[in-house]
Amino acid sequence: QNIFNEGKEGNVKEVYIPLGIKGISISAFDTCHGLELVTIPNSVTIIGTNAFANCISLSTVKSYAINPPVLEEGAFKGIDEEATLIVPTGSVSSYQERDWAEYFSDITDGQE
Repeated sequence: QNIFNEGKEGNVKEVYIPLGIKGISISAFDTCHGLELVTIPNSVTIIGTNAFANCISLSTVKSYAINPPVLEEGAFKGIDEEATLIVPTGSVSSYQERDWAEYFSDITDGQE
């Protein structure tokens, strides 16, 4: 179930997942049309099915995890086709080799 019902109306533009959170639940932010930026701390190890599905304005995701979190089915399905994923320096190939490349054609490093 979506935990940000108000996000569906476009009120939530940025989400910063708190450090210490280990997973993002199934459909947690599904259909938050106004969501543009998500920051994921290095404590997250799994992102649930459809967690960010249909977030059509999502253009930037910053992940601080050196080891890419596991993505369940459709985790970022339906996001902006030109969305950028920014990952820790030296981690680009790890993300490209995982399911992340299915959703992000632009994976760049830059997070320390």
